[in-house]
Amino acid sequence: MDYIELKPIKEELSYQELIRNKILKLFIEQLYNPLLIILEEPLKKIKTIKNSSYTNLEKALYYGRVYYYQGQFFGKFNAFISKELQKLGAKWDSKNSSYRLEESKIPIFIRGIISIAKNNYDVKLDKMDETLSRMNPEVISDKLDISQILDKNLFTIEKDFSESIKNITVEPQLTDEQRKKIADEWQSNMRLYIKNFTEEQIKDLRQKVSDNVFSGIRRENLIKSFQENYLVTYNKAKFLARQETNLMMAKYKETKYVAAGIPEYRWACVHMPHQKSPDAIYKPGEVRYSHGILEGKIFSWNDPPVTTAPDQPQRRNNPGQDYNCRCFAIPVLRVKK
Repeated sequence: MDYIELKPIKEELSYQELIRNKILKLFIEQLYNPLLIILEEPLKKIKTIKNSSYTNLEKALYYGRVYYYQGQFFGKFNAFISKELQKLGAKWDSKNSSYRLEESKIPIFIRGIISIAKNNYDVKLDKMDETLSRMNPEVISDKLDISQILDKNLFTIEKDFSESIKNITVEPQLTDEQRKKIADEWQSNMRLYIKNFTEEQIKDLRQKVSDNVFSGIRRENLIKSFQENYLVTYNKAKFLARQETNLMMAKYKETKYVAAGIPEYRWACVHMPHQKSPDAIYKPGEVRYSHGILEGKIFSWNDPPVTTAPDQPQRRNNPGQDYNCRCFAIPVLRVKK
């Protein structure tokens, strides 16, 4: 018995990028922007002196670019600020990248600015915590609208599928309603993941805001904390866009090919280095050993192979269904010699 290979269907990565950007936009608008707006709100004015009369150090303290904590000045120092601090008697601490100066040696007016800036910042922290506490993960996740992107993706795949089986078998057509139903179901799955991830992020951000209150960490450090969370969000958005789209496409292909009387496929891996043994330490970009050993072998859509490592619970998956799987299926038809 010989096999005829059909042209594999590969979805465009542009659809995954669109979904990723939609998820990122949702988090930026609903989670991060409200916090940054609070952080950038105008500070309480100091009426006793005009802003133009501030020294470089006083302005930096007032706006939080430099802050004083436990006998040290931290933050962003330029030549002018450093000169003013040295004039006050502050000594550079290279270990902590700060200037050390006893509070008693700081002029009264500068101490007043430090106090006002701290009070203003603490008010902002309270407001951020209150804002985070009012955020509803389910409401945020419900704002994600990607069904049209998924529907267009399915429409494109449907055309490619028709071309791949032309003159071979009768194609089972998906109606617009069926295609929309598939897209809506996957959007619901994606919203559930977004809801759970939003809960985690809100909890983590509230903890970081709380840590700022008790540790004296100032504005720049809090922004860095937000940036760390955003990087996690970016990677999560990228993963969800790829993983959930792959799952939807894998299920779609399985359903379509089986219905068209093409029950088997040849496993194919992306052209990346393959791990040489099951004990190898995974490196980004490599094909997992448990997937690499499947390359070229023929399997049934209804009876997929084990794709997990020997030391993990067994899971059977078709290409694209396993965690972060980039493998793909080449449909095959058995023909008599």
